[in-house]
Amino acid sequence: MSVKQKSLWLAVESIESPGNLGTIIRTAEAAGATGVFILDADCDPYDPATVRATMGSLFSQTLIRSLPRELSAWAKSNGVTIVGSSPAGLIDYKALRYRFPAVLLIGTEKIGLSEQLLEAADFVVRIPMRGNCDSINAAVAAGVLLFEMSSQR
Repeated sequence: MSVKQKSLWLAVESIESPGNLGTIIRTAEAAGATGVFILDADCDPYDPATVRATMGSLFSQTLIRSLPRELSAWAKSNGVTIVGSSPAGLIDYKALRYRFPAVLLIGTEKIGLSEQLLEAADFVVRIPMRGNCDSINAAVAAGVLLFEMSSQR
């Protein structure tokens, strides 16, 4: 798979809600993502609820099934910056000057990214929270981060 200089990829790990997965795929297209890596065999982009939530974006996005270690190896061999997302990230997502090509990692709704992917990330960003909540929906987080990254291309 060829990697263009300004390409922006998304990788999702263990997104449990078909509606969230569909919304994430739709948002990836809207933000101009090159494609979406699906990092968990249980994550089904063809579940009827996912297909509905994509509003057709499923058919215009490149989807790649991959293991986390395969994604990491692909990124390293192609000079792709890996950006993880976590409420515990050390860098405010707006403060980072993103390097492209890049892949954004989004983790499960309940626990976020696995240790394996956090360790593979070149940078781990956070979305600062106000109020009493400590995190936001995975699809919303994907949208915020994808559009910020896209604006810096």
